[in-house]
Amino acid sequence: MLIQILAIIGFILSVYSFYTEKRIRLNNSRNPLCDISESISCSKAFSSRYSHLFLLPNSFYGIIFYFAVFFLSFQYIQIIQLLSIFALAFSVVLAYFSTFKLKTYCVVCNATYITNIILLIAVFY
Repeated sequence: MLIQILAIIGFILSVYSFYTEKRIRLNNSRNPLCDISESISCSKAFSSRYSHLFLLPNSFYGIIFYFAVFFLSFQYIQIIQLLSIFALAFSVVLAYFSTFKLKTYCVVCNATYITNIILLIAVFY
């Protein structure tokens, strides 16, 4: 049950990220709710070069990942364990870029990282 809840939370965060990134790219003058200050800004993270992998937004991969985790959680925990390790490694890399390269704190991104940490713990216990 916890895995499904985390998958839903991650899915919602990813959809919000995807929507917000698209909105930022279409209308850069409107700031999303997750932009609190210059140093706490999801816009800065979502519009950076680190926000895409293979021409698709990271949030798109998140949507697919959490969708898969939700449905796999009913029978295939070993697959989710492998996916969760990969997701956490990806989260660490993105957190590094956000913190040290962009010098910003992305609330939505960090909520996703925390979701991935808890998911990893949940699938192994």
